[in-house]
Amino acid sequence: MKRLALASFAACLQLISTSSAEAARLEILVPAYFYPGTGTNDWGRLTEAVASGVPVTAIMNPSSGPGATPNGDYVAAISAFRSAGGKVLGYVPSGYVGQQVSADSSCQPASGATYSPSDVVACASLYRSLYDVDGIFVDEKGPLTPTTAEADVLSFYQLVYHGIKAVDAAWEITGNPGTAASEALLWTGATGAADNLVTFENVGSEFASVGPPPYQAEYDASRFGALLIETDPGFDLENSLALASSRNFGQIYFTDDARPNPYDRLPSYWDEQVSAVKKFNAASAVPEPGSWMMLIAGFAALGFAMRRRPFLGKSKLVAVQRRDEQRSQVADRSVSGGLAA
Repeated sequence: MKRLALASFAACLQLISTSSAEAARLEILVPAYFYPGTGTNDWGRLTEAVASGVPVTAIMNPSSGPGATPNGDYVAAISAFRSAGGKVLGYVPSGYVGQQVSADSSCQPASGATYSPSDVVACASLYRSLYDVDGIFVDEKGPLTPTTAEADVLSFYQLVYHGIKAVDAAWEITGNPGTAASEALLWTGATGAADNLVTFENVGSEFASVGPPPYQAEYDASRFGALLIETDPGFDLENSLALASSRNFGQIYFTDDARPNPYDRLPSYWDEQVSAVKKFNAASAVPEPGSWMMLIAGFAALGFAMRRRPFLGKSKLVAVQRRDEQRSQVADRSVSGGLAA
């Protein structure tokens, strides 16, 4: 009995541990398209957020791409950020399936006007030699929809994906279609073109009414991101985080910065956002009430077992059985004698 109670108690503890480990955790995904040098400390504030225990991934973007040479301010900023525990992705444009790339981007076609998958890979590979990054953020990603030539789009980004992985297999590749793109873009271990996807990038007022793609619920939340721009101060941050989590977004970012470049500074409510995510993650790590009830039941079973007779070894058990048999025989003789009288 005691052994059974101990086993049940251990199972309860395991369930509590598993429940806590599987609870949703939000990470802040910051398009850090701002310079880390004189006049701003936004990269320093990113580092402070990570040091406080909030997971943050920053997307660095020195020159609409990596640029041609390393920049000392970026080197220092990302070194401090990564040392604190943050992750850095290097920005590369994909020109919406190679259709166009900004003239001011450091990523340009090697020849002619066509921006090919090999051009995207070449641009991404520069991060390898210039900076310490943890992955690549492929922007301007053409989504797969019924109105596009899906085979051509998928083929383009598969070539990009495998080309970048050939540069560094450990790099995490995040694609940014910015909308509910086809599941075919998501890497499944055999097919796909991105480890993670940003499936929402729009003004914050649209977030509640635009749902994620149905398949999103079938994968780990850490693989999906949402970027909410032009989100005014005073919005319900806590409920917005809860909504994002309920839709299986594991990466989130809110900013009140506006177009044409909504990522050239941190939001005015950055500190509040960090605090809210930290609070949300702490609450998510608490086991559900049902798990607590099972833990209490485990304690009760263990206490009941401890109050019962201790476990008997084989020799003692045999002795007790013989004693019980003798008492039974005495009782039988007494009954027989009484009937004979």
